[in-house]
Amino acid sequence: PVGQSMLVFLLGLNLAFNAAHMVNDGGLYAIERPEIIFYSSLIAVTVSGLASLLLIPRWDLIGAASSLLLGRVAAASFEAFVFFIVIKPHEVPHFHCDGEA
Repeated sequence: PVGQSMLVFLLGLNLAFNAAHMVNDGGLYAIERPEIIFYSSLIAVTVSGLASLLLIPRWDLIGAASSLLLGRVAAASFEAFVFFIVIKPHEVPHFHCDGEA
């Protein structure tokens, strides 16, 4: 049935964003910025929770899968933004700008 294929599709997208989120987590741990991971998790829980309240009553399992996906996308996007845009190389511990590690 169409409903099951959409459910599997949404859960698969959730796994893809979870993988991106895990890579960003590793990078943030490596540059000693675990507080960003905390804020990211807080965003994921908040977005997923609010989306669940709105989507599950109307769309059941599809709403639940969509809620998880929205939370994961929000968290992964926040981490990527902070990791690639906000943090500057001179703020990274043990970073050398002369090309040597």
